[in-house]
Formats: sequence, C-alpha cells, structure tokens
Amino acid sequence: MNDHSPRRRVFGNFILNMLPTFLGVLLAFWLSEWASERNFKVQERHLFLEIQHELELNLSDLKENFKGHEKGLAATKSLQRQLLDGSHNYDTLLQQYVDALRDFISIQHTAAYETLKSRGLASISNDSLRLQIADLYDFEFETIEKIEEKYAPHEFFEHYNEPFLRILAKCYDFTPGEVANRRIMPLSALPKEEKNLLNARLMKLKYDRLFSLEIYSEVIRKVEMVIEAIKNELGT
Repeated sequence: MNDHSPRRRVFGNFILNMLPTFLGVLLAFWLSEWASERNFKVQERHLFLEIQHELELNLSDLKENFKGHEKGLAATKSLQRQLLDGSHNYDTLLQQYVDALRDFISIQHTAAYETLKSRGLASISNDSLRLQIADLYDFEFETIEKIEEKYAPHEFFEHYNEPFLRILAKCYDFTPGEVANRRIMPLSALPKEEKNLLNARLMKLKYDRLFSLEIYSEVIRKVEMVIEAIKNELGT
C-alpha cells in the first residue's frame, strides 16, 4: 500500500494541476459556442426582418394585381350583359373596354431572399419556415411571373384589342366628343355572328381572369401565412 501512495499523490496532483486548464478550455469552448449561437440568432433575426418587409411589399403588389383582375372580370361580365340587354348605360363602355383588356406585370422584390441564398438557406434554423420561404420565392412568385408575362393567352390587349375594336366601333364612337353623342347602337343590336364572336372572346377573357384570380388568391394566402410565421419567430 505504501508503494502505491506516492503514485496516487502524483496522479492526484496531476489531476489538480490539469483541472484548471481543463475547466478553462471547457469554458472557452462554451463561451465560443455561446457567442456563435448569439451571432447566428442576431443574423437570423436581421434576415427575418428583411424578408418580412420584402414579403409585405410583394403582398401589396399581389393584392393590387388581384384587384385589377377582379375589375377586369367585372368589366367582362358587364359587356356580356350588354350583349343581351340594350338598356345599359353607355357612359362606362369605354372604361369597361379598357378594364376588360388590361394586362398586368409581376413586380417582385427579391433582394432579401437573394441575401439569404448567398449566406445559405441554413441561415434560418426553422426547417418548416425555411422551406415555406423558399417555396414562395422559387415556385409561387415564379408562377405569378409566368402567367402575367410569359403565358401568351394572358396578353389580353395584344390578342383582343383589334378584334374588340372592330366590333365595338360599330356600337360606340371612340372619337373625342360628348359622351352622350358616342352611342351608335347597343351591343345587343349587333348582327348575330358578331355578337357570337364577341361573346366567345368575352367568355375566354372571363375564364382567364378567373384562372388568374385563383392563382393570386392562393399565393396571397401563402404569403400572409409566412409573414405571420415570421412574426411569431420574432416574437412580434
């Protein structure tokens, strides 16, 4: 037993001498991890704030286009009714013609999302929210851009303006002057073939507007959900 005592004392002294070093290394590691985690959270919060602001801008633009498509749909339906009923007020015909054929562009703000991608999507720790944000920018917003700017049937003015004018000019004088003097005859008095052609084009316009409204409605819903989820992450 006595032979082992000096060895035990040496080992015990070694442990006592090493303990402060070990604790120091452990503390330094913990402080480094804590600082790294804190910096990550600060950067993540900043990203969330930027993306939230950007999505709110995009949401405003989406809602404006949505209202425009609703207005176009209403104008299209009004023109359809005028084909059946000649008692409609002609004062609004010019505006209805403009609204029915109005095109829209997709205005999308993406700077904050580009920053996120440059830093890596892992810059956001919430897996579900990260995927929702990526889905919005990489799929939903691209879908809106395609139907507004790359889908030929939705180039309403280009496709419908000339055919519409050829028929409407028989009913309405588009030259400057008093509105009361612009009426030539009601749309309902058009020859059957022209009424049929105009109604066919109006039906196509109506379904294209409904399609756009359905897409916009879904994207707007998803943007609002992501904004709310970001607010929850931020505790606001």
